[in-house]
Amino acid sequence: MARQLRQAQAVARAASNWVRHDLREILFPSSIPTPPGIEEEHEQRPRRNWPKLFVRVCRRYVETWDSAKMRAERAARDEAAGVAAEQRREEEGPTLGEEFALAAKGGTQALKPFLANLYQSRARSYRDAVQQFVQGYKQVGGPGGWWW
Repeated sequence: MARQLRQAQAVARAASNWVRHDLREILFPSSIPTPPGIEEEHEQRPRRNWPKLFVRVCRRYVETWDSAKMRAERAARDEAAGVAAEQRREEEGPTLGEEFALAAKGGTQALKPFLANLYQSRARSYRDAVQQFVQGYKQVGGPGGWWW
Protein backbone atom coordinates (compact mmCIF):
# COMPACT_ATOMS: atom_id res chain seq x y z
CA MET A 1 0.00 0.00 0.00
CA ALA A 2 2.80 2.41 0.89
CA ARG A 3 4.56 1.61 -2.39
CA GLN A 4 1.46 2.40 -4.43
CA LEU A 5 1.04 5.65 -2.50
CA ARG A 6 4.65 6.68 -3.26
CA GLN A 7 4.15 5.85 -6.93
CA ALA A 8 0.95 7.89 -7.04
CA GLN A 9 2.71 10.81 -5.35
CA ALA A 10 5.57 10.61 -7.85
CA VAL A 11 3.14 10.62 -10.76
CA ALA A 12 1.21 13.54 -9.27
CA ARG A 13 4.45 15.48 -8.68
CA ALA A 14 5.61 14.87 -12.26
CA ALA A 15 2.22 15.94 -13.63
CA SER A 16 2.15 19.12 -11.55
CA ASN A 17 5.72 20.00 -12.59
CA TRP A 18 4.77 19.44 -16.21
CA VAL A 19 1.70 21.68 -15.90
CA ARG A 20 3.64 24.38 -14.03
CA HIS A 21 6.72 24.50 -16.22
CA ASP A 22 6.20 22.87 -19.61
CA LEU A 23 2.54 23.40 -20.44
CA ARG A 24 2.90 27.19 -20.39
CA GLU A 25 5.80 27.01 -22.89
CA ILE A 26 3.85 24.60 -25.11
CA LEU A 27 0.70 26.74 -25.17
CA PHE A 28 2.46 30.13 -25.32
CA PRO A 29 5.97 29.60 -26.69
CA SER A 30 8.44 32.35 -25.95
CA SER A 31 10.18 33.84 -28.92
CA ILE A 32 13.88 33.35 -29.41
CA PRO A 33 15.68 36.58 -28.56
CA THR A 34 17.71 38.37 -31.18
CA PRO A 35 21.38 37.47 -30.77
CA PRO A 36 23.56 40.22 -29.34
CA GLY A 37 25.30 42.40 -31.89
CA ILE A 38 22.56 41.99 -34.52
CA GLU A 39 20.44 45.00 -35.25
CA GLU A 40 17.02 44.50 -36.77
CA GLU A 41 16.42 46.63 -39.80
CA HIS A 42 12.88 47.82 -40.33
CA GLU A 43 12.44 49.73 -43.53
CA GLN A 44 10.07 52.56 -42.80
CA ARG A 45 8.06 53.75 -45.78
CA PRO A 46 6.41 57.14 -45.67
CA ARG A 47 2.64 57.09 -45.59
CA ARG A 48 2.43 58.92 -48.90
CA ASN A 49 4.01 55.86 -50.60
CA TRP A 50 1.54 53.36 -49.13
CA PRO A 51 -1.05 53.64 -51.94
CA LYS A 52 1.62 53.08 -54.61
CA LEU A 53 2.99 50.16 -52.65
CA PHE A 54 -0.48 48.66 -52.25
CA VAL A 55 -1.15 48.90 -55.99
CA ARG A 56 2.21 47.32 -56.81
CA VAL A 57 1.60 44.46 -54.38
CA CYS A 58 -1.88 43.85 -55.80
CA ARG A 59 -0.52 43.76 -59.36
CA ARG A 60 2.15 41.28 -58.35
CA TYR A 61 -0.48 39.14 -56.69
CA VAL A 62 -2.67 39.18 -59.80
CA GLU A 63 0.33 38.27 -61.97
CA THR A 64 0.83 35.09 -59.95
CA TRP A 65 -2.66 33.92 -60.91
CA ASP A 66 -2.21 34.28 -64.69
CA SER A 67 -3.19 30.76 -65.75
CA ALA A 68 -1.49 30.80 -69.17
CA LYS A 69 1.75 31.98 -67.64
CA MET A 70 1.44 29.43 -64.83
CA ARG A 71 0.80 26.60 -67.30
CA ALA A 72 3.82 27.58 -69.39
CA GLU A 73 6.07 27.76 -66.32
CA ARG A 74 4.78 24.42 -65.02
CA ALA A 75 5.32 22.75 -68.41
CA ALA A 76 8.87 24.11 -68.61
CA ARG A 77 9.59 22.90 -65.06
CA ASP A 78 8.12 19.46 -65.71
CA GLU A 79 10.02 19.10 -68.96
CA ALA A 80 13.31 20.14 -67.35
CA ALA A 81 12.67 17.87 -64.37
CA GLY A 82 11.79 14.95 -66.65
CA VAL A 83 14.94 15.30 -68.73
CA ALA A 84 17.08 15.74 -65.62
CA ALA A 85 15.47 12.72 -63.95
CA GLU A 86 16.07 10.53 -67.01
CA GLN A 87 19.72 11.60 -67.22
CA ARG A 88 20.20 11.05 -63.49
CA ARG A 89 18.56 7.62 -63.68
CA GLU A 90 20.91 6.60 -66.51
CA GLU A 91 23.98 7.84 -64.62
CA GLU A 92 23.11 6.62 -61.11
CA GLY A 93 21.24 3.42 -61.80
CA PRO A 94 18.26 2.19 -59.80
CA THR A 95 16.95 4.13 -56.84
CA LEU A 96 17.02 2.89 -53.27
CA GLY A 97 13.33 2.02 -53.41
CA GLU A 98 13.77 -0.03 -56.56
CA GLU A 99 16.74 -1.88 -55.03
CA PHE A 100 14.72 -2.58 -51.89
CA ALA A 101 11.82 -3.92 -53.97
CA LEU A 102 14.16 -6.27 -55.82
CA ALA A 103 15.77 -7.43 -52.56
CA ALA A 104 12.36 -7.95 -50.94
CA LYS A 105 11.27 -10.12 -53.85
CA GLY A 106 14.32 -12.30 -53.25
CA GLY A 107 13.24 -13.07 -49.69
CA THR A 108 15.15 -12.75 -46.44
CA GLN A 109 18.37 -14.15 -47.89
CA ALA A 110 18.55 -11.31 -50.42
CA LEU A 111 17.25 -8.73 -47.97
CA LYS A 112 19.93 -9.26 -45.30
CA PRO A 113 22.92 -8.13 -47.41
CA PHE A 114 20.91 -5.22 -48.78
CA LEU A 115 20.01 -3.97 -45.29
CA ALA A 116 23.57 -4.50 -44.03
CA ASN A 117 24.88 -2.42 -46.94
CA LEU A 118 22.23 0.22 -46.30
CA TYR A 119 23.13 0.54 -42.60
CA GLN A 120 26.85 0.67 -43.38
CA SER A 121 26.40 3.40 -45.98
CA ARG A 122 24.20 5.42 -43.62
CA ALA A 123 26.75 5.05 -40.83
CA ARG A 124 29.56 6.13 -43.17
CA SER A 125 27.65 9.21 -44.31
CA TYR A 126 26.78 10.14 -40.71
CA ARG A 127 30.42 9.73 -39.65
CA ASP A 128 31.60 11.87 -42.56
CA ALA A 129 29.03 14.57 -41.76
CA VAL A 130 30.12 14.69 -38.11
CA GLN A 131 33.78 14.89 -39.15
CA GLN A 132 33.02 17.76 -41.53
CA PHE A 133 31.09 19.57 -38.81
CA VAL A 134 33.94 19.18 -36.33
CA GLN A 135 36.45 20.33 -38.93
CA GLY A 136 34.36 23.42 -39.74
CA TYR A 137 33.82 24.11 -36.04
CA LYS A 138 37.57 24.04 -35.45
CA GLN A 139 38.18 26.35 -38.42
CA VAL A 140 35.72 28.91 -37.10
CA GLY A 141 37.34 28.88 -33.72
CA GLY A 142 34.99 26.97 -31.46
CA PRO A 143 32.64 28.71 -29.04
CA GLY A 144 34.28 32.09 -29.64
CA GLY A 145 33.47 31.81 -33.35
CA TRP A 146 30.97 33.72 -35.43
CA TRP A 147 27.74 32.19 -34.19
CA TRP A 148 28.23 32.55 -30.43
